[in-house]
Amino acid sequence: MATLNLMPYGNAHETQTASGWEFTCQHGEAECQWNLVESCSKNLIHCPYKSFEFINCIEKSDQGTNYEDLAKSCATETNVDEIEDILSCYNGEDAIKYEHEIAQATEALSPAHTYVPWVVAQGEHNDDVQDAVTSNLLKYVCDNY
Repeated sequence: MATLNLMPYGNAHETQTASGWEFTCQHGEAECQWNLVESCSKNLIHCPYKSFEFINCIEKSDQGTNYEDLAKSCATETNVDEIEDILSCYNGEDAIKYEHEIAQATEALSPAHTYVPWVVAQGEHNDDVQDAVTSNLLKYVCDNY
């Protein structure tokens, strides 16, 4: 058994400004917005399985900027009841707070991540665990879609 903790940050960077934290994402502003939706969801969906399924749904379809519509659709598809709280979080200050926490955790990785997904097991990253987890995750995704 394992506890899966998805960290929606990727290869982003954060900068502290006079008004708070700002994020720059590898794939542009839309990626940063989807990260905020996902960071809210991972903090507000109480069932770990539903949290994973919700984020997986978002990741399959996050090509546009229809953040709230897709989040609602994924909530319906995955039976997530917390969608109004997620959207309230996304449109408020908590999204930035949650994403900043994820940024700090990502920046504190040792060794520092050099690609995504960066798998950490029992506090450590190594190629054997990375290869085992990513190959099994790829098999899961391919078998289920």
